[in-house]
Amino acid sequence: MKGKKRNYQVLKSLKEAVFVLLVLSVAFLLYQNYSPVLDAKLQTWLPGADSGKTGTTVQQAVEDDDFVPFDVEKYHSQNPVSEDKTEIITQKSSSSVDEEKDVGNDTGSSGSLLIGGWIPQWDYTAGVQSVKRYSFVNLVSPVWYHVNNNGDLIISRPGTYKELLNLKEDRDISVVPTVSLFDADTMHSVLDSDVNMTRHINSIVYEVDAYGYDGIDLDYEQIYLQDKENYFLMLDALAGKLHRKDKILSVTVLPKWGRVSYSSSPETRQVQDWARIAEIADYVRVMAYDYTNTADPDPGPVSPTGWLTKIMDYAKDRIPADKLIIGLPLYAYEWGTDGRRASYTYTQVADILGEQTEQSYIASTGESMSIYECGNHIQCTMYFQSKESVSDHFDLVTSYDIAGVVYWRLGGDGTLLDVLREYNLQR
Repeated sequence: MKGKKRNYQVLKSLKEAVFVLLVLSVAFLLYQNYSPVLDAKLQTWLPGADSGKTGTTVQQAVEDDDFVPFDVEKYHSQNPVSEDKTEIITQKSSSSVDEEKDVGNDTGSSGSLLIGGWIPQWDYTAGVQSVKRYSFVNLVSPVWYHVNNNGDLIISRPGTYKELLNLKEDRDISVVPTVSLFDADTMHSVLDSDVNMTRHINSIVYEVDAYGYDGIDLDYEQIYLQDKENYFLMLDALAGKLHRKDKILSVTVLPKWGRVSYSSSPETRQVQDWARIAEIADYVRVMAYDYTNTADPDPGPVSPTGWLTKIMDYAKDRIPADKLIIGLPLYAYEWGTDGRRASYTYTQVADILGEQTEQSYIASTGESMSIYECGNHIQCTMYFQSKESVSDHFDLVTSYDIAGVVYWRLGGDGTLLDVLREYNLQR
């Protein structure tokens, strides 16, 4: 009897040992798969960690949608999809990429040149009229979104937005709305928190998916250098989510034209590593305008062709040609001797200058200019876009076999882009 009892105890001990080994094996596998997530969370849970902030611990090293911070199905059952709700998704990890480097001028496959522009929310109706007027326009970016501190999107989509989406179907136009952000503190608040970053990605993907957009364009113009790595984590995660839904990511960047010291937004320009962005995004839009603007004391061209050439040469070695889109101006700036500064659309320029005011096309800059009396003993100087400047700019940038051209902005442009009808708009 004692022997049987001893055998039973041995068997029980063996079973317990096997169970412990199984538990340890499972725990080890879980740690191997999710340790980056656990490490990130532990840093926020440990005493002394900053409340609500994770800094560079945003990276969650999660592929696809298999890790979520809470019950998604429960969330959806309590929050049915509507215009002001966001789908909850998670972000995937980003691998480190070398600093900006030459990538060569890969022209990619030929096809229709992308031609379009941004439409500001405050002049949406005029922008849509321009899209209707120009049959060659095949890419439109209405500026319908801004960002708040917690990563949510601030939506300024007008009630008549379906008019543009109907054109998308009728004309096969790509509608890629723009999310704009011009405050580095807001950007930091979004990027420095895994919760806010995830919320931001959630909001964008939901809007793109729910409204049938072709993708999204990010115009983030103020970013602290300390947020660079988190910025790329966000881009990588967002691109992954969009690509799984067959949507595109476009990233708009400030102009650069060499390894020089930039007096304006130097940190943002350091963050915006063009080659690295091009490895993630489908398109990179370079804003090749505001060489001179109303903040400058003296008048000057908005996008002189010599400067534009430097931008193109810089870009061609960092962004594959089939991903490169150049942003060009359709607007004018005015400087007055009384200190006035103003910007105008082409139709406003035509009203101001009329047919009597002398106007000159300056071939060396590729822009038009006029000096005129604009008040009692007040002289104004205006640099503006004309059909000659549109043609010269277009000739220059398309000679690099790029993916496309977008204009700031559509609306109030009159017949300025009619000159493009003369071109064979194929790459």
